[in-house]
Amino acid sequence: MEGLITCARYAYSPNQLGYCGPDKNNNLQEYISSNVQDAGLKEILVDFQTLKPYLTFISQANRIPDAFNQRVVEAYWIGNSLLQNISANDFYRYLNDGLSLPKKLNRKSLNYLYDKLPLGAKPHHSFHVLNIFRRTGHLSIEHTVETMDNCCINWGRVMKIKPSRLLVQYRPLVLEQGKLAKGDFCQKEISHLMNCQSAPSKLEEGNLVTFHWNAVCEKIDPIQTRNLDFYTKQAIDLANLTL
Repeated sequence: MEGLITCARYAYSPNQLGYCGPDKNNNLQEYISSNVQDAGLKEILVDFQTLKPYLTFISQANRIPDAFNQRVVEAYWIGNSLLQNISANDFYRYLNDGLSLPKKLNRKSLNYLYDKLPLGAKPHHSFHVLNIFRRTGHLSIEHTVETMDNCCINWGRVMKIKPSRLLVQYRPLVLEQGKLAKGDFCQKEISHLMNCQSAPSKLEEGNLVTFHWNAVCEKIDPIQTRNLDFYTKQAIDLANLTL
């Protein structure tokens, strides 16, 4: 279960905002702060509506017994080579049967979605956000560009460190001439929980970090940055086929 804390860091902010997962935000914060990984944390994460099904799908496709294996968690949130072992047919069956999308989307939306699968779609968090359109947590409503940008895993460079905030430079999701794209670099403040025992190392100015709903998740290296950029761009390109 080595990926539990990593997964908790990505799930923390939308849970705090009440968008998805059980009402266990204080518990999540305690687990993250103390760096404890146990069955209790797993039980909380399993209750997120789409998180555990995606992790299970990726792990089974790669014959990894533990859905919270660190590589599986990384594949879903950031992206790695595990996603390349998943066929379009398997992804179709998962979306159709595992997530029961025919019960949630109209036929036109389903057809648009299924047509993208042979074009390289992968079970990455950004694909779900940008191509299913409706939020799948507690709010079953259409995404806006702003909520899609917040819900996708973004990455940026730390420009300034404050006691409980970071100033990061990143490229936001924008709508240009009716198409989604990454905009020009800008700076924004995000919250962070990096001053706790689960932080992999002390943050410094110049570090690359991921963030989700305006809260930092973890420090990442250049390879992870390239992977996240690749799978996010792929999801944007596929989303633009229907806009």
